[in-house]
Amino acid sequence: AFLMQQMEWREALEDADSAPDVQALSDEVQAQRKARLARVTQLLDVDAQPAQAALEVRALMFIDRLLEEIDARLERYEDAS
Repeated sequence: AFLMQQMEWREALEDADSAPDVQALSDEVQAQRKARLARVTQLLDVDAQPAQAALEVRALMFIDRLLEEIDARLERYEDAS
């Protein structure tokens, strides 16, 4: 499921042709990041499932890289205006 989400986000970033489009994607990805951080906390502190938490951390690593790309795209829009 996360692989599909990654592909959708990548496609959305490629298709975004305005700063508001990119910002909307950023907001969505940031929300997903926040939810996954909460999930890691739950898995480690409550459920004692470090292996599952590790999977979430890998997803967070992808999300952080994607957010860097999104921020770079937003900066290009700001520089152009």
